[in-house]
Amino acid sequence: MIVLGVNGLDDIFHDSSATLLVDGEIVASVEEERFNRRKHSDGLPLKAIEYCVRKAGLEFADINEVGYYLDPDTWLRARYEELRTRFRYIPRVVERIAKTTAESIRQVETKLRLAFPFTSDVRFHFLNHHLTHASSAFHISGFERAAVLTIDGSGERESSALYVGGPEGLRKLQDFLLFPESLGLIYNFVASHLGLGWVEGPGKLMGLAGYGTPHPKLFGDVIQLRDDCTRPIEVDLSFFDFLRLASNWSRWNEVRKDQDLAQDIMTKVANIPVTSLSDVGVKRLGEPRAANAPLTNRHCDIAASLQRTLEEAVVHLARQAGKLVRGERNLCLAGGVALNVGANRRVCDEHVFDKVFIVPAAYDGGTSLGCALYIDSLRSSRTNYAFDVFSGPDIERDFDIEEACVSFVDRIEWDLLTEEDLILRATHCLIGQQLIGWVQGRMESGPRALGNRSILANPTDPNVKDKLNTRVKKREGFRPYAPSVLQEECANWFDLYESPFMLLEAKVHPHKRSQVPGIVHVDGTSRPQTVREHSNPRYYRLIRSFFERTGIPMVLNTSFNRHGEPIVNRPEEAIAVLLETDLDALFIGRYSIRRKTTQGSDRDLYTVAEQPLVQR
Repeated sequence: MIVLGVNGLDDIFHDSSATLLVDGEIVASVEEERFNRRKHSDGLPLKAIEYCVRKAGLEFADINEVGYYLDPDTWLRARYEELRTRFRYIPRVVERIAKTTAESIRQVETKLRLAFPFTSDVRFHFLNHHLTHASSAFHISGFERAAVLTIDGSGERESSALYVGGPEGLRKLQDFLLFPESLGLIYNFVASHLGLGWVEGPGKLMGLAGYGTPHPKLFGDVIQLRDDCTRPIEVDLSFFDFLRLASNWSRWNEVRKDQDLAQDIMTKVANIPVTSLSDVGVKRLGEPRAANAPLTNRHCDIAASLQRTLEEAVVHLARQAGKLVRGERNLCLAGGVALNVGANRRVCDEHVFDKVFIVPAAYDGGTSLGCALYIDSLRSSRTNYAFDVFSGPDIERDFDIEEACVSFVDRIEWDLLTEEDLILRATHCLIGQQLIGWVQGRMESGPRALGNRSILANPTDPNVKDKLNTRVKKREGFRPYAPSVLQEECANWFDLYESPFMLLEAKVHPHKRSQVPGIVHVDGTSRPQTVREHSNPRYYRLIRSFFERTGIPMVLNTSFNRHGEPIVNRPEEAIAVLLETDLDALFIGRYSIRRKTTQGSDRDLYTVAEQPLVQR
């Protein structure tokens, strides 16, 4: 049985992706942005779908089932009919968006059939959004039974829900929060208010929080925790203006349709200075900050206060989940809020559950995986699936690295190394405090580079963050960088044993902080990725080689992309970053690539990136 999972929709939604399962095997799961080069890409993932089918060596006529991550009828009922009942007055802009979006969801099947030669008997399914989040986590968790807690901005109607997974499959147990009450939206609202952007703002707010002092009363009356399993959190909606949010979406969509934008559309959209706070909220937090305005202590304190409040709220939901599923010892977390490393760590430390699994692609980019898994599980009665986070294009098998190098022959030099020489040369670059691009194997699933599409650096270099920010990444100075550490050495440096997907905050042991200043945040924390030899042999050998020569069992690891761009996919894109930034060296597969000392042509570096995918 062959099942395709899909998410994404024009204008409103983001992080579109596709996943293909063949007889229970996850053949590929990848985001559209890696192909069309638009970060947080919206729209249907046509290029990602094409890649998945080609990777499996199949034809579109072979596909039996297609799952989509939203249900139009539920959307219309929740976003228009229920809101009108609950709030009585619904402006026309809200009515228009609700009905237009529902109709766009209904048109997904038609659009996919027009784009691809599916057979007439392929079955399409519109699935509940939070169900797909829950499925993406439970079915790859390895747990026979588990509670599954989903928390995000919102689906059709839920913004937090509790499911139970077991041999009989998944079933919803309880809605915890319904739109517009939402922990995820509040985090987005405040991040946008602080000028950090809407889509990428939450990640930035996490970093900014480390610089501030939390004031519990700042949001304590906005997010109220209740000892009631049926309604564990109450949100004071007078603090926010979700109707203004609808108007902002209309405004953002007009900008997104401007074809003259030279930069990434989502980055431009994120920089529009708007707020979705009400007058009450603005009075509490102050006027919205423009994206390029200075950050003050007040901004930092707001971020720290919201982060603390969010952590308490997520822990509270986990406690309520524990009460509802007494005796269940395993918990799965999914939804965009499950990318918050501080909240995740607090849930683990609470020990309401013995084991906690967090899906790497916890955000909407992972819902295509959830769609495919849920449908396959229904049809086959399978509940446990083998999952490898490296589920995207393979840099050595799906592309021709040599051909890519030749296309830049006037600007680069390269060598094809033995495995031993590859590790040794990259190690010496890191010891020499060089910034290197490291592109190996299949691309990671999810937003965080885990050693296959990474920029690596020496964490002992006290100036490494400034180097990365000024020479390559162009990121805000308050954002921290994370390490990849040998799993067996992790506890010697952090108050953590294992975190393979970089989803847990950890404190760096105080006596170790001065040795690795490049990966220690201002509050003494970090976000380590633990690496085992069997999970990524080549990356493990590189870190082990660095450890043997320096005594430091980790490297600084950040995603291989420039600011505002997706993670690199093709060899040509990685070479372009080398040439257009101050990276010192690049390693793609077993190729070592460097600039020529005399630069050649100034041709467009991305023209070669438009060539067809090479299959071997």
